[in-house]
Amino acid sequence: MKRALRRPSPAMVVAIVALIAALGGTAIAGGFITKKKAKKVANNQITKRAPGLAVASAANADAPFAYARVNSNGSLNGNAALTKNVSAPTAPGNGVYCFDLSFTPVHAQATSQAQSGSDDVAMVEVAGAVASLPGCPAGTDAEVRNFDEGAAVQQNDAFYVQFWK
Repeated sequence: MKRALRRPSPAMVVAIVALIAALGGTAIAGGFITKKKAKKVANNQITKRAPGLAVASAANADAPFAYARVNSNGSLNGNAALTKNVSAPTAPGNGVYCFDLSFTPVHAQATSQAQSGSDDVAMVEVAGAVASLPGCPAGTDAEVRNFDEGAAVQQNDAFYVQFWK
């Protein structure tokens, strides 16, 4: 006896077509976007939003050009790993340290080497940011001042300093 094939119901036809479309649709969409195309789209968006930005210049963006650990008397710490492209500053007054650098810094950061529980603060200025640095001779590239905030006075204290160019 031969069995006759039954025709699928309209609901079954719609369900099969929907299943094929769902499975095939993701495969088709995924096939059109390659890593190369995605990278190109991302690079175009970055270039559009930040025209001067380049990956090559970002490699050393976070690394300071020069840094030092300065003792309270103005001498540099003897450890060569703690000093790069900086010579000892002059110390014309209490808590004032003047740096003559071989380059023009655009940014600097100083951190007081305060003892635990102390409220010492180090402040740094670069010559490009102010008309003249008070307390330092003309031509000074950067100045660091150490403060004891609790006593509201400048004081000699060790600090770390970093310069970017």
